[in-house]
Amino acid sequence: MNKLKILLIYISSNRVWIITLACLDLFFIFLAWLANPDYFINYAALIIFVSFAALAIPLAISIRKRNKADAIFRRFLLEPDDTNEYLLCEAVPAVIRPLICELGKHLRTQQEYINEQKITVTDYEHYVENWVHEIKKPLSLMTLLLDNRKDEMSPLVHLSRWSLKTIHTVEQP
Repeated sequence: MNKLKILLIYISSNRVWIITLACLDLFFIFLAWLANPDYFINYAALIIFVSFAALAIPLAISIRKRNKADAIFRRFLLEPDDTNEYLLCEAVPAVIRPLICELGKHLRTQQEYINEQKITVTDYEHYVENWVHEIKKPLSLMTLLLDNRKDEMSPLVHLSRWSLKTIHTVEQP
């Protein structure tokens, strides 16, 4: 089904040439009828066969080149380095090459930005983990101190001790 869809796309994109060739075929078939009506069917069949071959062969070559270019383009999108950009520029028409170069530069810039953002996020995660680790030490020490001296303190301190213990247990992994 996919090959039929690709073939229909190619036919519809080249319909101007197909219609032109069909009109020329009709004109030459008419001329063949005027020239020799006895062999009209043979000439008409020959004209139609040559026209079909003249369409089918370039269409098949074009589809094969397009499939190659599609594979190279997908590889370029996955890894937009200079090598894949060069291969893609060689596989596409010359009109599209400046656009491919611009797209390659843009994709490489975006990839560098993404890599920088990944590094920034990783650094921030390490910072937060270190901060949490550093803040747990004083909280643990305060909890231990409160547990050891609970009989020397007022009931309000027990309430705050409970809050600290809750915070301390929530933050532990």
